[in-house]
Amino acid sequence: MSNQYEEQMDMLEKETSENDSLLQSDLEQLNVNVWFNKLETRLQYCLTKENVKEGFMQYKMLVLHAELLAIASKKVNLEEYEEEVKKLEKDIPKHEEEAVRSMKISMIKYKVILKHLLKVKKSDLNLMY
Repeated sequence: MSNQYEEQMDMLEKETSENDSLLQSDLEQLNVNVWFNKLETRLQYCLTKENVKEGFMQYKMLVLHAELLAIASKKVNLEEYEEEVKKLEKDIPKHEEEAVRSMKISMIKYKVILKHLLKVKKSDLNLMY
């Protein structure tokens, strides 16, 4: 029984490692538009959830993912991004409830990311690491 298990694990590892290189080459060719179109759909869904708190949390997590993608793929300069977000955050009233304030910050972040991505030439939008 143990030998069969080990064989299955070896076969699984072999199949997975072979596919990793294929997957990586596919990922390198994916266009950022694909990622952000899917993300936009998910963000809209988050804003229509019955449980607003849960929707806000999911929205913020998705924006964090977008932020990581944009910075890691060098489509957004980190210093410029942070500076622009801080500048726009100042417009949020200080008396806002924390949940609403953090949601507005996430919306600002997404706005800045999209602004930078939409200025990039289409041919430069491939994700390359």
